[in-house]
Amino acid sequence: ASIRHGLGEQLSLGITASTDALCPFGAVETLWTWITTGNFVSKTHPSNLVLGLALLIGALLAGSSFCGWICPFGAFQDALTWVRRKLHLPQIKLSGRTDKILRYGRFVVLAIILYATITSTKLWFAEYDPYRTLFGLHWLFEFNLAEMWPGFAILGVVTAGALLIERAWCRYLCPLGGMLSILGHFSLLRIRRSEA
Repeated sequence: ASIRHGLGEQLSLGITASTDALCPFGAVETLWTWITTGNFVSKTHPSNLVLGLALLIGALLAGSSFCGWICPFGAFQDALTWVRRKLHLPQIKLSGRTDKILRYGRFVVLAIILYATITSTKLWFAEYDPYRTLFGLHWLFEFNLAEMWPGFAILGVVTAGALLIERAWCRYLCPLGGMLSILGHFSLLRIRRSEA
């Protein structure tokens, strides 16, 4: 979809939605902004809300299975783990206590993004999102280092972190992971396990 979007822009077809419309977290930002301000976030598309609804249903039925089975950024981090193992690079093992504390980072990032999105009524995180930086393919179709360097810097730090700590972004910083963690407490799968 990102390639089609980029080629569509290059060919001036104007038939595809923004790549932001393909992000399920965009639905969280869009819905939250609409509920709290009555305005929609710029660069949105109905597909945002469709993806968000699908994600909500999936989270309520099967917890955070999206992260492990569907998310392309999770697959990217898994590929980095495979590279680390093949190159026999050291892995940082955090203590259980440190790991538990750092996992709250997802909720901090989620709160910051929601606040900034509400106050600006735009997809504030889009310029910094490592997922969008990598998979939006702007670096391929409309490269501009002067504007894109913050996203590249964050993607570089996240990539280095994933090489040292397995799925570091997912565990400690992913705002969608924070949202799914909250929803996961209400998932049918979790309720069934607790009843068994």
